[in-house]
Amino acid sequence: VAKKCVIVAAPFDNKLTAIAENNVNGFYKSLMEKDYIWLKEHIENGLPKQEGLENLLKQNNLSYKKTGHTNIFIWEKLIKYNILRDECGNLFDQENSDEEDLNKYYNKNLFTKDFNVLPYRYFYFINLGNEEFGDKDYIFAQADLVENIISNFVVFSDNVLNKLIEKIITNTKNILFDRLKLKENQIQNLLNSTSWKITKPLRWLMDKLKNIKMI
Repeated sequence: VAKKCVIVAAPFDNKLTAIAENNVNGFYKSLMEKDYIWLKEHIENGLPKQEGLENLLKQNNLSYKKTGHTNIFIWEKLIKYNILRDECGNLFDQENSDEEDLNKYYNKNLFTKDFNVLPYRYFYFINLGNEEFGDKDYIFAQADLVENIISNFVVFSDNVLNKLIEKIITNTKNILFDRLKLKENQIQNLLNSTSWKITKPLRWLMDKLKNIKMI
């Protein structure tokens, strides 16, 4: 049982979050022909409202601090990237360079700066003790992620995603072509087989009998 602090983390109800989750779910559905299970739950059941949580905390005289993390546009790109890696990993080489790995790029360059600029999720630090949270803690600071960094990441991630999608399409075509060639070879082997040649008169006779029945 917590004595000093409880942390509540979640995406909360707002228009941008709903749009981003619908976009990601549509992307997943286009690949897998089904809904992304936890996004489906969000869409069907709705997201919690910040006002409801904050009112509940005030009613119980609980002090808190909140901070938002992961810009909504960056979140959408990261989730799409990881969907491709998780669901289509067998179709392309996952050993990408750091420059092509969005997770590594984000963690290295943006993770510690991505606070309070149109965040996908909020963290509530709920104080159960007598000690107040420090105002100078960087996670409660004003937005440090400037607009051009967000736009640069979005452009960068679009390039990475497009490369992966092109690779997946190419490899999928190759797989389908190989399967088609295999089927063609199987058919050709059947036509050239001794059994097929031996039974040719029987097939001819069966066709004639069918024509007689039709008359």
